[in-house]
Amino acid sequence: MTRNELFACYLIGLGYRTRGFPIISPEHKWIFNQCPKCASRAMHKAFRDLGIETVHGENAMGFLTSNDINDYFVFSFVRNPFDRAVSLAHHFGFTWNNFVEGIPTGYKKRAVITKDLEIINWPNITMHCQPQTYYTHINGQNMTDFIGRYETMRTDWRSLLNLLGLPHIDLEWQPAWKTDHRPYQEYYRNGEARHIIEFYEDDFELLGYDMYEMEETWQSQDVQYL
Repeated sequence: MTRNELFACYLIGLGYRTRGFPIISPEHKWIFNQCPKCASRAMHKAFRDLGIETVHGENAMGFLTSNDINDYFVFSFVRNPFDRAVSLAHHFGFTWNNFVEGIPTGYKKRAVITKDLEIINWPNITMHCQPQTYYTHINGQNMTDFIGRYETMRTDWRSLLNLLGLPHIDLEWQPAWKTDHRPYQEYYRNGEARHIIEFYEDDFELLGYDMYEMEETWQSQDVQYL
């Protein structure tokens, strides 16, 4: 399948289940398929500051046909899954142990799509904790034109603006959008990494992140959480 066909399938499956994914600029012909906890709010604010009108949430669904997508540039930003997991836990106010214990079960449940494309059982926490490849790939195939990285945000953001033909504007992180926690490496001490690798395996493999980064923490069978 072509990228356009893949993204058309994604939009059909998306239905009306969420607010804010994706963001569409009809004027500039781009689609920002945003992954939670990857500085999406800062980028959205930058687009507003540039005076770009966007359509998102329920208004975005059904807005495009598969033929329309041929004319649109699709992009996303992603983040190291180890880092993103810590940020997600703090964002929702979970203790680190409760979050890690929930990864293999509660957060892996996807929405139930009925024959009428009605979406049910899609709590906010599940949506945010989905693997990032849910927003960038279908069946292992990339459905975007550009994937930037949180770790190289400054240069990748500049590259994106150049591709979109937009003037440069710095990203501005608001304090309310940031989670206050220690460096993510400090949270992986006694085997927690195994749970993150298991759940976010596709993120490591398809997005090129190193799942062995925390290898020295895998050995303990008796996990003691912070």
